[in-house]
Amino acid sequence: MIPYSHCLLLTAYCEVGGDLTRSGPNPAEQAEQDDVADLEWRVLRALCAEGRQKERRELARRSLAGYCWQEPVHRSIFEVVISFPAASSQALRDQLPSLLTRRGFPDYDFETLFESLGVTWREFQQLVRKLTDR
Repeated sequence: MIPYSHCLLLTAYCEVGGDLTRSGPNPAEQAEQDDVADLEWRVLRALCAEGRQKERRELARRSLAGYCWQEPVHRSIFEVVISFPAASSQALRDQLPSLLTRRGFPDYDFETLFESLGVTWREFQQLVRKLTDR
C-alpha cells in the first residue's frame, strides 16, 4: 500500500506534466556516455593532427567503418576526415567549416579539433580499439 503522502506527491507530479513511465538519466549511464563522447573526440583530434595521417586514416577507415558514433557531428567529422583527399591538416582545417555546414552543422566550433593532442601511433591504435571494443 502506498502511503497517502506519496499519493499526494505523485498526483502533484502528474498534474505538472510528469511522466512516471520514464526515469531521468541514470548518473552512471550519463558518465559513460560522456566518456564515450570524449573518447570519440580524442580519436577525431588524433585524425586531424599532423603526422602519420595516412596510416591513421586507413586504420580508422577499416576499424570504425561500422562504428555507431554517439554524437552525429562526430560521425560527420569522421566521414569528412577519412574521405578528405589532401594529406595536409591545414587544407582540412580550411575546408572543414564549409563541409560541416553542408552536412547540417553550420555553427560548430571545431578549433579544438586541430589542437595538438600528442598521441603516438600506438596510443592512437589503443584509442580506436577502445571505441571498437565497447
